[in-house]
Amino acid sequence: MTTDSPSIQAMTDFTAVQPITISEGENIDKALRRMKRAGVRSLLVVSSDGAARGFITAYDIQSELPVQKAHELQLSRDEITVELVMTPCSQISVLEMAQAEESCVGHILETMRGLGCRHLLVVEHADGAQHEIRGMFSRTNIEKKLGSGVAEDDVLAADSLAEIVARVATA
Repeated sequence: MTTDSPSIQAMTDFTAVQPITISEGENIDKALRRMKRAGVRSLLVVSSDGAARGFITAYDIQSELPVQKAHELQLSRDEITVELVMTPCSQISVLEMAQAEESCVGHILETMRGLGCRHLLVVEHADGAQHEIRGMFSRTNIEKKLGSGVAEDDVLAADSLAEIVARVATA
């Protein structure tokens, strides 16, 4: 894949790959375990009726945000739910499928860098007028496929300095 490749090559297409989801009421540690088992760094957050509610990343869970929420709401870590830490759908950058189909990987990457986002959801009009989530772009995955060095999420997710050094050395 190159920056001139069709962007669809870099998109996770949810018509071909079932998105990995978690309920908004689940504990954040359960969400992190699900990510690790599935080999992903993010989950689509859904309500009890299966409607998309937001997005949560390993970085969200491993950042200071859960600690801040626990302090602010006087909760233990075990009581911090996905809903308290996730990015709601209303705050996620979105791209229409038609635009994605007309773009190249470089355009998507520059758009994501410009917006300062790690993920970009792709939506498509379903029958009716409602948008349906069709797929997702991951800046980390695109950067890895392009060979543009160690992705920020990988360094932040490292468990030790030795792991960071090893990841940088093999990049």
